[in-house]
Formats: sequence, structure tokens, C-alpha cells
Amino acid sequence: MSLLKRLLVCFLCIALILGLGAPLANASGVANTAVVNNPNPADRLHLRASPKSTAASYGRYYSGVQVTILEYTNAEWVKVRIGSGSGSAQGYMMSKFLAFGNAGNSVKPAIPTMYVKASSSVNLRSDRSTSSSSLGSYKNGTTVQLLGFGSTWHHVSINGKIGFMQASSLSSTSTGNTGGNTGSGISVGSIGVVNNPVPTDRLNLRTSASSSASSLGRYYNGVQVKVLQVVNKDWVKVQIGNNGQGIAVGYMMTKYLAFGSAANKVKSAISVYRCTSSAWNIVFTPSNKSNAVDTFGWTADMEVLGVRDDGWWHVRVYNITGYIYGKTQIFQTPPYNLGPTG
Repeated sequence: MSLLKRLLVCFLCIALILGLGAPLANASGVANTAVVNNPNPADRLHLRASPKSTAASYGRYYSGVQVTILEYTNAEWVKVRIGSGSGSAQGYMMSKFLAFGNAGNSVKPAIPTMYVKASSSVNLRSDRSTSSSSLGSYKNGTTVQLLGFGSTWHHVSINGKIGFMQASSLSSTSTGNTGGNTGSGISVGSIGVVNNPVPTDRLNLRTSASSSASSLGRYYNGVQVKVLQVVNKDWVKVQIGNNGQGIAVGYMMTKYLAFGSAANKVKSAISVYRCTSSAWNIVFTPSNKSNAVDTFGWTADMEVLGVRDDGWWHVRVYNITGYIYGKTQIFQTPPYNLGPTG
């Protein structure tokens, strides 16, 4: 190791000890593991092809993902590996967005859950290619932990086995058969899904617990909601979206929601579209002045959760929620045939 690299490693070790607490160290006193630690859990950390911010990205990884340190490249970058053996990924991450050693134990994970969606089994691959070896075959509805995402391939974990799956084979919602609603046992924190008796209807998210209140958007069957308040037997206050990113909060009628085992039987009616633009944003709030949550390319599938009367769509891309102005008509076949419910 050159004198310059030794000095850089010493400098980084001192910074880690001062700023991040005592690291899990190897024989030379340098941390050999770290955890992705974005200050904003809604952000994702790039895995780069080389130690610079302009290098190609191999994927964007969520807070809580563990990495193995392969090399302390300089004071700003480390070379890392995610996973081990087949199905692992290597590249460079910025040191300031990692928690090293024992400091990683305090990082709150933001790793989302996704589900296999397919009429037949889907392969977990050792690399980002259909010609790479299969690490296992998984049926429709299998739960997947999304470690990091790319435009075509996602880096995932299934029961501890890490590998790659095509983005088109994964969904943010589980599929199932249409079932009945149930409002029993609802409490703050309960997770339910929109469940209109007529799947072509949409459920209004209201500004207050009244059918005459203004609508904040009309939502498809299968959209997941989190109960924030049980107003009465007919209404609950809910949140749509997670991690504080591009969320919607309002009131829905309990009779059009399914909870518990009934939620697992609701067939999703969420529309999926693909943008025709090479780069497009979703934003935090339905406003032209809102900051962007994230930027995506034309290969990213966009799930339309709900549509507002002012033209804004509440959408989800790779389990990231936000808003986009749908009337720009840059998407294939906009879903304007929306009828009110609730």
C-alpha cells in the first residue's frame, strides 16, 4: 500500500472513530462492515462504477442495507460488496452516507417489501442478465426485500438469499382473489387496502369524515392505507405512501376498505403506465412548486394509485410515492375514466 493510501486510511479511521463511534474492526483496526445510512430515509445511495459522483450507477440502495468494505479508496469513497458470492454486487459508495461497524446497529432500515408478480415462476439471477445462472425460482406473490433498484434489474433478498430480479417481475402490492370487506378490529396503525365492491369504481380520499367533503383523490382497489385515526364506525383517517415521501393524508369510508386476511384477497386494480420521456420527476406534493422526490427514465413502470380532480396523479415507482401532473399526457393511455365512490 502506498504512503498516500496509508495516510488516507488513517485519516478515515480517525474520522470514523470521532464521528460514528467505535467501528467493528479487523486486525488492522479498520471497520470491515457498514450500513447504508441516508440522512433522509426517503433517499437512496448510489452504488457507482468508480469513486466519483458522475460514474455510472449500478443501483440505488436503501438505508439499512449492509455492505462489506473491500477497500478504503480515499477519504470520501469506499469500495463495497453487497451480498456474498453469486448474486452479490460490487462498486463504490460515498463514506459520508454509510454507518461503519457498530454504528450501523442504530440505523433504522427503510428497505421496502415487494412481491413477485407473474403467471409462472420467476428466476432469482446471479447477475443482471437473463443468461446468468438461476439462484432459485419463485412463484407469484413471493415476498421480496428490495435492497436496491435499477432501471431494469432490482437487487433483492428472498429469505436471506441475495440476487437480481427483473423490475417488470415485481410489484409493490400482493395479488390475490377478490374478497369481502371487513371493518372489525381496526385500530391506529392498522394496514388495509381499498376494496370497492365494483372494481371499476374508485374510493375518494376526503378532507374530512363526510361524503360531501372535498376529494383529495380517487384511489384504486388494492392501494394500501395506514390508519392514523378511527373517527367512528363509518370513517377512518388514513395515510397513503410511506417514509414521509409524497404521501397523502385524508379520510376514507371504512366499508370500502379491507383489513386483515380479507385484505390479502383483494385483487389489485392499480393501473401501470410507462413514460415516453427519457427523464421525468415525481414530486412531494401536488404542486408545480414542489421539490422532486426522485427522477426516473422511460423504462420505469409507474403505478397510478389515485387521481385528483386538478389533474395530479398520486403514483408509485419502485415503491417510492409522489405526484405527477397527468394531463401532460406523456404517459401511455392516461386513466381519465374515473368514477366517484365514497
